[in-house]
Amino acid sequence: MVKLYDRVFARRDFAAIVALAPVALCLGGCVEDDPVALAVSSPATSSAMTARPGVSPRGAPLAIISVEGAPDAISQRFQQAITTAAASGNVAIADISSAAYAARGYLSAYPVDSGTAFLSIWDLYDGSRRRARRLQDLVVVRSSADDPWSLLDDRVLAALATRSANDIAAALTNTPEAIAASGRGAVVATDPAPQPRATVVR
Repeated sequence: MVKLYDRVFARRDFAAIVALAPVALCLGGCVEDDPVALAVSSPATSSAMTARPGVSPRGAPLAIISVEGAPDAISQRFQQAITTAAASGNVAIADISSAAYAARGYLSAYPVDSGTAFLSIWDLYDGSRRRARRLQDLVVVRSSADDPWSLLDDRVLAALATRSANDIAAALTNTPEAIAASGRGAVVATDPAPQPRATVVR
């Protein structure tokens, strides 16, 4: 089962996402279909995933596969932070063999006019290996450095992890598995264009 998901989460998907971050800085709103470009060109945008009333995300157990894009130590810290935040938000964290959904995260850090942006993108895959949802969040810090990752302190990392975990939990409440577990009606799964959320950390 692990190998099956590894084939779905191909590294070329990650490379394509990260490669777009510097391009987005140059193209801005001209690349409106690209999630990274959207986040950079509209840093003040905030559009949260809406949780389905009366439905718990626990009905759709989640495996957090990996976080890529940042230095290893930061990726590990972020994965631990989002796992803890998701569990606190009533998400059932499971291993890949028993999970209904799998999540793979990508982190990117890059300069913006107001400082430094940290972008997280999460792809949620269902049991059929189809991407069910893409979620993204943006945190901007009012400072810059030659190494942008040096600005990702515990406070900034926690803010990004909490936002990401909240969006994941809300997305899971809209899944057929969570709705069925709650005894609610049927749902039609959709994958709308991603809308980045932003937080400015001063």
